[in-house]
Amino acid sequence: MDYEALIHEALTTPFEGWDFSVFGDRVTYDGTLPWDYERLVRDHLAHAKALLDLGTGGGEFLSSLAPLPPRTAATEAHPPNLPLARARLEPLGVAVTEDTRPFTPPST
Repeated sequence: MDYEALIHEALTTPFEGWDFSVFGDRVTYDGTLPWDYERLVRDHLAHAKALLDLGTGGGEFLSSLAPLPPRTAATEAHPPNLPLARARLEPLGVAVTEDTRPFTPPST
């Protein structure tokens, strides 16, 4: 597939939350990292009184951590993910806020 076809596919393929299956076998990752993010979060979550998830996507990961601290909030900037995150997280008592800050790439 040439570059233009890849760009067209990227722009026209629906993408929601943190479901990366649309990439099929084009992205490979063997799962090997020198750290385990979920383990690190869970280690601290047991004593947390509050939790903030920036860029929650569809809220899949955050919801998997339940039960959550009583004061838990999430932000999401990608408009199609907002209803997904709210539907998944608000029943868990999580406030989901739209992040409307403009992204300004660093100057080179």
